[in-house]
Amino acid sequence: MCHPLLAEENNGSCGNYGIFDQIAALKWVKENIKAFGGDPDNITLFGQSAGSLTAQTLLLSPLTKGLFNKCIFQSGAGYENGFCKNRAQEEFYDIGEKAFEQSGAKSMEELRKLPAERLLEISNKLIEYACQTDKGLGYEPVIDGRLLTGDSEQNLREGNYPDIPIMLGSTANDICTPPGATVPMEESILHNGCVNWCKHQNELGYKPPYLYYFKRRLPGDNYGAFHSSELWYMFGTLNRCWRPFTPEDESLSRRMLDYWCNFIRTGNPNGDGLEEWTPWTRESRSVMIFL
Repeated sequence: MCHPLLAEENNGSCGNYGIFDQIAALKWVKENIKAFGGDPDNITLFGQSAGSLTAQTLLLSPLTKGLFNKCIFQSGAGYENGFCKNRAQEEFYDIGEKAFEQSGAKSMEELRKLPAERLLEISNKLIEYACQTDKGLGYEPVIDGRLLTGDSEQNLREGNYPDIPIMLGSTANDICTPPGATVPMEESILHNGCVNWCKHQNELGYKPPYLYYFKRRLPGDNYGAFHSSELWYMFGTLNRCWRPFTPEDESLSRRMLDYWCNFIRTGNPNGDGLEEWTPWTRESRSVMIFL
């Protein structure tokens, strides 16, 4: 949420509260993971969908320097894919003002005293307004001068982010792709955004990323490889789903778990018994297909 009264409380900056919570969590991990047998110098940040976009936001923030060493972006982040632009906090003040109107509160103190259920009720009403005014869901990372000092696309373009190992990809029937339809990989907005990221990394001279494309059509319906469908596989939770998974699905899940865990450990997904996954370069244009 962005509002002038919130900006007054924080030297002119407001918004991004959820991302600041994530930074606090990262700092806690960095400071304490050694006590749990972990390595504070080997932390991987990854997310899917909105989590992928917030992971990208954290990568671009000057406040996260040294807090993590590798990134995995699943179905969200990318370069020049239309999902990664940011606007100034002031552009969202109207949503904050409408929150006050809906609540009947006369001050920030009164607004903070409202029960969570009432805030959620107000928030849901504001989503429709945000969509009508071309502001997405109304709640997204904003340029606040602290956490984000410029537009994500601009920072990506200028290479204002650390050169660390990156894995990224999407699914065959992802966002903006018809569910269940057989669509050429080259027509997927999210896949093209991932390819653009890989090209840009090469242009910057950064480490070449590992690019994947999940094509497994999940059994049980005709939605294909829909947005989020890879999560059961890469988390190894097929047994928690109603779908009639086969031994081939179990095998694919084990393979993906090996790639993900190897990357998290070393920055390289490859390991014994696995098909070699080469990073994307101008020469190789390598894409690991999960089918």
